[in-house]
Parts: sequence; C-alpha cells; structure tokens
Amino acid sequence: SSPSASQQPSSSPSTKPSFLPTASAKPSLSPSQIPSLQPSSSLSPTNQRRQEERGALMKLFMATGGEKWSNNEGWMEETVPNCDWFGITCNDDGYINVINLISNNLDGTIPSEIGMLSHMEDLLFFGNNLSGPIPSEIGMLHQLVRLRLFDNNLSGPIPSEIGMLSQLEELQLSTNHLNGTIPSEIGLLSVLKSLHLFSNNLN
Repeated sequence: SSPSASQQPSSSPSTKPSFLPTASAKPSLSPSQIPSLQPSSSLSPTNQRRQEERGALMKLFMATGGEKWSNNEGWMEETVPNCDWFGITCNDDGYINVINLISNNLDGTIPSEIGMLSHMEDLLFFGNNLSGPIPSEIGMLHQLVRLRLFDNNLSGPIPSEIGMLSQLEELQLSTNHLNGTIPSEIGLLSVLKSLHLFSNNLN
C-alpha cells in the first residue's frame, strides 16, 4: 500500500472526500469522532433532535460563563455524551429532562435556545448570578413541572408564555429584579402548587 493509504486506515470508498482534508489536518481527531462531521441531514430524526439539544446546552454554557462554573465536568467535551455532563439528567429515550445547576456560579443570561429542550421537566437555576430577561421561549417547555429561578438577578417582565406550561407545579421566581405586572396567564396553570414571586419589583 502507498504511504498515504497507511496514514488513513479508517478511510474507505464510502468516506466522503470532502471530509478527508479536515480529518488529516487535525491529528487529534480520532476515528470515533469522525461521524460528528457528517451533515445533519444524514442523521435520523431522533439523532437530529439529540444534536439540537446538545447545541442548546452549548449555547447555555457560552451564555453563562461556563468556563468559570463551580463544576462544569464533561461540558463541551466532544467525547462525553451530554447526558453525562454535570447537572444534566436524561430520560430513558436519551432526551434531556433535568438541568440542575443550583448555586454553580452561572453568570450571564438564559439563552432563547432553552426552548429547544422540549422534554424538560425540571429547570433548576436558582442561587446563581443570572441576569437579563426570562426568555419567552420557556413557554415551549410543555412538559415542565418545576421552574426554579429564584435568587438571581433576572430582570424584565414575567413572560406571559409561562401560562402555556400546563404541567407546571412549581413556579419560583422570587428574589430577582423582575418588574411589570404579574401576567394573568399564570391563572391558566391548573396544577400549580407553589408560586413564589416575592422580593421583586412587580406591580
């Protein structure tokens, strides 16, 4: 075999030539990582959805100063499944259903991409330094049961889209800088058991 062939043991006729320069230009890239270079159109709908969830977590990491979190074990490491990242729990189908980053030195804003985590049941961000608004996209988390964002520096109004969270049992937004009126849509939360809005600037 030729020298070039011996340097590319993992290549085969089915490998797309356009990806070969990238693989050879990154000596640290292992064969197990090469599938991640495949275009998203080649993924099954299930794997496509999981990739989108991983992307949403990466946005969260970047938007909240992830490099300075108290614990960011596994985060952003390509070889670590996002279900094994610190604070992340997945359901039996491999979809993210819990983010527990309580008192973990998150500093920044909650990205709108949080709305892509459609299987989320528990979103626990309290005791951090999150600022800016609660994104309206949070209303897309139709399976959400517990939303605990208290003890941060969140500002702006409570998004009316929270009224779309029909499974929500706990809404805890106290000790922030939220303002405006309490949206009437909260009255639509028929299974709500715990509502904490104190220590804000609400009308």
